[in-house]
Amino acid sequence: MTHDQEEALEVADRIVIMNQGRIEQVGTPGEVYHHPANIFVLDFLGNVNRFYTRIEEGETSIRNLAFQLSQKASMAGKPVTLYVRPDQFEVSHVPRGLQSFKATIKYINPAGSTAKMELTTKWGDLVQVEIPQRAFQALALKKNEEVYLTPKEIRVDSEESGFFDRTCFTEKD
Repeated sequence: MTHDQEEALEVADRIVIMNQGRIEQVGTPGEVYHHPANIFVLDFLGNVNRFYTRIEEGETSIRNLAFQLSQKASMAGKPVTLYVRPDQFEVSHVPRGLQSFKATIKYINPAGSTAKMELTTKWGDLVQVEIPQRAFQALALKKNEEVYLTPKEIRVDSEESGFFDRTCFTEKD
């Protein structure tokens, strides 16, 4: 038994995630990390970026970037929170499709196997991003540089309705 999430993910065959004495999810480290049962598990197992928005006509958005829900729900106009883990962004010098948005690099920690960065979006949100060292070196990223972020995996949660989309989003064409 450990309270160290990183240690548990490295050494355990099965993990039980508990919240105030209640079991939230049981599974292998890969299952609970990549397919969290709910937002508590997602948030408990590492950093996550949050974007606050609403669902309109089966779609939601991060500012002007629209995504269709992979699961339809009668939630029109309901507030939702979109979640993107730091390692689920592609960083590039040019936009990579309709879901790319501009951000400015404010901080870089290049040490280790991943480069960790903090960026500010064009609308002012702080975003944490982690990319493999090889990609960081190939892009030759620098502090105060403008880049484009493209979410690779987005999850949605609506506290109001209890809706949690574990299958993420599909990009709007």
